[in-house]
Amino acid sequence: MANLLKRKMNYKLSEIKTFFLSFRMPKWFGYKIFKLGALMVLVLLIGGYVIKISSTAVSGYEIHDLEEKVGSLEKEISKLEIELADYGSLQNIETRLASTDMVEVNKISYVTTGRDSLVAVNK
Repeated sequence: MANLLKRKMNYKLSEIKTFFLSFRMPKWFGYKIFKLGALMVLVLLIGGYVIKISSTAVSGYEIHDLEEKVGSLEKEISKLEIELADYGSLQNIETRLASTDMVEVNKISYVTTGRDSLVAVNK
């Protein structure tokens, strides 16, 4: 049984060997113009690959820089939000109000002018 299997394998291998040994390349495959054209296509493909990789690397650096800017702007936004909350606090408003020349209104009277508008007057 093993001997039969060996003979079948040897026969298949000899068929494959015969096929590849009898295989001939087309005549135009050996022309110099074909070789030159194939070389030029290869050079163009390699050049395009290098250009694409370079542009991808540059884009990666630009994205990294933009992410850093986003981080710094987020920090600045949080600082400004804290500052805004501080300016909006009642204590800060009262401190700033004391530095202005405004007076407290005791009684408000509304006066109508001729055109459906109201004016507040301090009396």
